[in-house]
Amino acid sequence: MTGPLRCLVTPSSATSCLLFGNGNPSSRSAALPRTHSELVKFALHDSEYETVRDVLYQMYQRCIEGTSSAGDT
Repeated sequence: MTGPLRCLVTPSSATSCLLFGNGNPSSRSAALPRTHSELVKFALHDSEYETVRDVLYQMYQRCIEGTSSAGDT
């Protein structure tokens, strides 16, 4: 890929979904030093994969906890 680097979306657009739910929005994000194309490509034993996996698992846990507590009312 060639050409000038461009910001594809504004930071607020890229993170607006983080405003929903309980807790600190920064706990639902993980900055990765990768290009847009590289964000979904991980090598074997990639430390960035572990970062993404951990954040996704935390989000999953919050969803499960929210679902179970919502049904208890």
